[in-house]
Amino acid sequence: MKVLILEDDFDLVQSWRDKFEQAGIDTVHVHGATEGLAQIQHDHVDAVIADIFIRDDSGQPLKDGGILLLGKMRTQLPREQQPKTIAVSGFMPSKYSGIDPLLTVENMGADRVMRKPFTADELVTAVLELLRPKVENG
Repeated sequence: MKVLILEDDFDLVQSWRDKFEQAGIDTVHVHGATEGLAQIQHDHVDAVIADIFIRDDSGQPLKDGGILLLGKMRTQLPREQQPKTIAVSGFMPSKYSGIDPLLTVENMGADRVMRKPFTADELVTAVLELLRPKVENG
């Protein structure tokens, strides 16, 4: 099982990778949507964890974040090649605009959304739940 992580907080990435490794799950870390899509096209990925807003080393927002990756996956990959997705963000909806970016990406097709902070254990559990085969009744 392999999980692709698009996240700009490297301490957080390391924490998540350690926890996934303990669960026997391989990870690959990418720095942007373009790199992430190329990785998915080149190598099988079961799930994607994507921070919808990422920043460069100077703190400036980048347009190459999780929203772009989700959109590219949905438009450029056949449905059967699209990994399960968890969109994450620490961004809170604006009291002025009322727009919640996590709701936006959920409407775009993210399989699950998670608002930071959450624990690495909670993230591993969410991935395992997404990838667990459905038990059919009957």
